[in-house]
Amino acid sequence: MGIYAYTLADGIHDTSKDFTESKLVDSNSDYKGNDRPLGIWSDGTTMWVTDSSDAEIYIYKMSDKSRDPFKDYDTKAAGNENPFGI
Repeated sequence: MGIYAYTLADGIHDTSKDFTESKLVDSNSDYKGNDRPLGIWSDGTTMWVTDSSDAEIYIYKMSDKSRDPFKDYDTKAAGNENPFGI
């Protein structure tokens, strides 16, 4: 499982910018998440990823691919139990 990066100009896969499963989950705790990423958006600095398996939006810093679980957004609490896009 992962999020794969492509260069928009030519559509070539850029593996150096991929977010692998180890980056998508919080390996520093028992909490695991973002195992079914379905929607993605970025402003070039931050990346927001929706996940349908646990109704969350996960937030990552593009510069180092790190995730701060305290910034994640619970869409279920907002009434959206199955987010598919963003």
